[in-house]
Amino acid sequence: MSGIEEPWPIPRKSYLILEERIMTKRERIDKVFNQELPDRIPIYDKLRNDAAIEYYADRKLTQENKFEVVTRAMEKTIDMTVAVRFPHAEEVIIDDKGFAWQYSEWTERIKERPFTDLKGAAQFIRKEIRELNEGGFREGPFTSLKAATWTERLNQNYAESILTKNLNLQKATGGTVITLDSEPGLTTAYSLIGLENFIYLYADDAPLISEWLEALCRNELKRIKLLGTSKELSSYIPYIQVYSDIASNIGLIFSPHFLEREFFPRLKEVVKMWNKYGCRCYFHSDGNLTPVIPDIIDCGIMGLHPLAVSYTHLTLPTN
Repeated sequence: MSGIEEPWPIPRKSYLILEERIMTKRERIDKVFNQELPDRIPIYDKLRNDAAIEYYADRKLTQENKFEVVTRAMEKTIDMTVAVRFPHAEEVIIDDKGFAWQYSEWTERIKERPFTDLKGAAQFIRKEIRELNEGGFREGPFTSLKAATWTERLNQNYAESILTKNLNLQKATGGTVITLDSEPGLTTAYSLIGLENFIYLYADDAPLISEWLEALCRNELKRIKLLGTSKELSSYIPYIQVYSDIASNIGLIFSPHFLEREFFPRLKEVVKMWNKYGCRCYFHSDGNLTPVIPDIIDCGIMGLHPLAVSYTHLTLPTN
């Protein structure tokens, strides 16, 4: 294998080279999804660590140079990623729904909600259902550039703006395959009102929560249709990370019965819609998914992220 140019400064023995020819990042990922051997094992990760970014970019990361430094580090280290982020300045933003969003360097979280009890949460949900069912796609808090702008209704220019942004990031990162996030509604719902509120409300009024989950899913399908108006969608964004955190380290967060009724049918619809426009989907959830892996595969999912060997009982080759 001597004579192969190293793609980046990682010791040769730390990864497996499978072919003589050095592939592009896109070729490497395509091979994996086609169940063929690439030139080496592809690297998928999210670069959200200052020290790692500065090491590979060989320069200090600041608010002023964050685009240049983060994309330079991505070019040298990873083949594929999702939801590219740049460090935020510390701030708290109140959106027009009354949610207070706490931004830190690499994360955002809901610091305060516009309701304090189950009655208030239920009122919020009913209003959300009405708004989601009116008209076209409405931006969501976890797909917008900033959570404070998540109520905006978007038009045909949405597809062009997303594809242009993605293409510019691909160019800046040396051809890194950058996927889009897509969420059928479950994580959005329990994140907005809080998991405890979500569980209690489902016990008290399952039809209300089910109607909300359906409205959120319909909204995501509207988004996919908007993106599908571009004939270049699958060329620029061939892979989609469909996600929902449905498990913890010790098992599922939700019962198999709940997932069978409220989650998997909507996951299947979302995957089917992406497939219609030529995009292939992999699934992200933290935790131990072992009991429901067959259900996830049945929804049309082609890959799983992350793969925790201790949870999935996989046996990986050692040579």
